[in-house]
Amino acid sequence: MNFVQQLMRAPVITPPETRQYNPRKTKPQHRGSEGRYRLFLEGQKKSIPEIATYMGYTYAGCRASVLRMVARGDVKRIREMASNGNKGRRPALYTWVVR
Repeated sequence: MNFVQQLMRAPVITPPETRQYNPRKTKPQHRGSEGRYRLFLEGQKKSIPEIATYMGYTYAGCRASVLRMVARGDVKRIREMASNGNKGRRPALYTWVVR
């Protein structure tokens, strides 16, 4: 029996049907890093260094993510500034927008 005949006799195996992942149907706290940002920022005012420390990200990566979320409308920049103890530039505060 050659290889083609063996393939013709083999039963056809179909993968089990799985549901498609829809991120909008999952709870916000289970939606990856967006859920972690939301849990940390919801109802609180935090600066980017505090957010980066909590999330375990670098400052530059966290700043890029936060500014992207500000442009998208998920996070709002608050005008008041956090005091960091020195006379340098004080970081702005950010909070989650409740929709």
